[in-house]
Amino acid sequence: KLGGMDFFNPRGKLNPSDVEYADNLIYDYLLFRGFLNTREAFQLETKADKNKGFQASKIVQQIFNYINSFDYTGFFNLWMHLTDTFFVRIEEDLSWTVAKLELSLRRYYLINAIQAGRRDKCIEFFQDFGYGLSQNKSWRSWFVLPYSKNPQADPTFKVFFTKSWLDTLQISLHNFLSSIFKSMDPPKILQFTTERDVRTSMQRDLERFKAENEKLRGINEQLKKQLEIAQKAKNFLPATKTPPASPSVLAPSLHRETPVSNTSPSFKISDYYNANYFKEGVAKFDLEENLNRSDTEREESENASGHNEAEDGDVYNNINDENYDNRKEPTSRTSSADDLSVNSAFSEPKVTAAPFTVKKRSLFSANSPINCLRFSPDGYQLACGSSGGVARVLSLYNPNRGGPAMVGSVPVTAVEWDRSSKLLLCGSTDGKVKLWNYSTDQIMGEINTPSTYKRVTCIQCNPHADMFAVTSGQESLKRGGTMTLWDMTRLQTINKLRFDPPMRINAFVFDSKGQNVVAAGQDGTIRVFDIHNCKLMARWKAHEPGVAGICLGKDDNTIYSVGHDSLLKQWSLTTPGTSVKTYNFPGLHESVTTADMAFDPSGNFFLIGSQGNNALVYNVDNENSVQGIGSHGKPVVAVAWHPTDYTCATGSLDNTVSITQLEY
Repeated sequence: KLGGMDFFNPRGKLNPSDVEYADNLIYDYLLFRGFLNTREAFQLETKADKNKGFQASKIVQQIFNYINSFDYTGFFNLWMHLTDTFFVRIEEDLSWTVAKLELSLRRYYLINAIQAGRRDKCIEFFQDFGYGLSQNKSWRSWFVLPYSKNPQADPTFKVFFTKSWLDTLQISLHNFLSSIFKSMDPPKILQFTTERDVRTSMQRDLERFKAENEKLRGINEQLKKQLEIAQKAKNFLPATKTPPASPSVLAPSLHRETPVSNTSPSFKISDYYNANYFKEGVAKFDLEENLNRSDTEREESENASGHNEAEDGDVYNNINDENYDNRKEPTSRTSSADDLSVNSAFSEPKVTAAPFTVKKRSLFSANSPINCLRFSPDGYQLACGSSGGVARVLSLYNPNRGGPAMVGSVPVTAVEWDRSSKLLLCGSTDGKVKLWNYSTDQIMGEINTPSTYKRVTCIQCNPHADMFAVTSGQESLKRGGTMTLWDMTRLQTINKLRFDPPMRINAFVFDSKGQNVVAAGQDGTIRVFDIHNCKLMARWKAHEPGVAGICLGKDDNTIYSVGHDSLLKQWSLTTPGTSVKTYNFPGLHESVTTADMAFDPSGNFFLIGSQGNNALVYNVDNENSVQGIGSHGKPVVAVAWHPTDYTCATGSLDNTVSITQLEY
């Protein structure tokens, strides 16, 4: 045991950074009190500190510096200091670890001398310690080392000349020292961070519990609605004509909470129920209860769901999808009962071989066109940015409420989540990217793009590093642009990708390992970069005049691109420049300069906006779109797909965001 604590179950809280911070505080305090002699002595002792502020890496570095400079005395004195100060206090059954490390360090001293051509140091070592070592069987074969012509090939010494052995020794020593230091009880002066750490941990737990509560609340609301709908539908059916399975058949057809799959055999409601009764009873209930509400009731509903959002400049209301569609065409539900079936009634316009069934759609309205959408990595939130300068976070499990918003004066053109789903990065046309903690409504940081390229076109976070990249350009597509890699923690520039000639990058994406980035240029060229050295790995002409959007397949080898030439193409990195497939695509809306493309969790389907009022779903192996999603009043310009399930989001020029839950 060390410091009264179990070595394998350390409860100590000693942090080397706290030690350094406390040293600085003491240094400033002595200066403040005028204890200059004490301050000078403290400074000298701190510089000569053999414990290196309890930083294991510095102690390991010092040990190997002694060995590499053949200063065996310095190494021996430091090791004895560690033994007398720390090693003597550990449990006896761990003493073999100390002995093993000391043995390995001594052997490395000899190996390093041979590698450096200093056999005289080996001979000197055995002259000084040979008698004691000769009593140890593990050392007897080492006495021939200084006289061996090729010790690297000798089976006895071969492994000790490998880099892997040296790396293992350094890591083992570092981990052992770190474990010892972490198991120490810190003095009271170093316990100032305890309360802060506890408070931070509690805050993280609170945020997690809030998210779980929102999720459970949403599920509970959905179950209540389903139960209420089923009960109402049951009350409107005549008891004498109700077949055994009627509640489970009728309720989905009326409200689409759990619709029948498109692949199930179609049967007509009139087969079971009288057509006149259906028209006068069920249809009357649905239209009167859901569509013909009084103005007062509708106003109260909107006020309840608006959540005082008018002051933000962006109002979101949850609108039932069926009511929204039938408000435009109120006669769509009054056709004869013989023409109504469970498969076709109150559902999306039928698409040939549609792979998905629409389970539910929630529609949110804003005060300006939607520019961008992004699901959070944990799947709980949806971020959207609008031309009115509002960035908003919507909860998927409580869609009846508009979420927190950050209101600005310039259009929001790009949004992206950090890996923790806590920070939202918002880019706009004033050259600023803000890091917004939506849960506390605080701006945690801000960066600026070059003054000549103020329109932020795309933001992407590296999936495996605290790094993000930003592209920006001028409003004119024919002018240049820039792409910069940023450190997420320090908000400092890491590197800039160079384009010759300079051009605007409309979109880009990291691969799944975070090592490469694929960029879509306005010059019509796709470029692949290694982000570590910013080396251009591949490039080819893909579209004319420019590439508007790009995404990677799940294998990181397949690239999908859409251009301003209204072409949607598939490429392979194994054969750059050769189009693998061209999809039948109607083209983007003329106002779109940067296009979103989003894959489903399986990687078999992708979603893209179009000049029509729906987003289009494509199977990667099928040239034709397989389904339309959204049903907006104007073209779809932004899309997103949930990271783990079949939920899509579409944003339109009609100022609406549609969240569609699908069943595959």
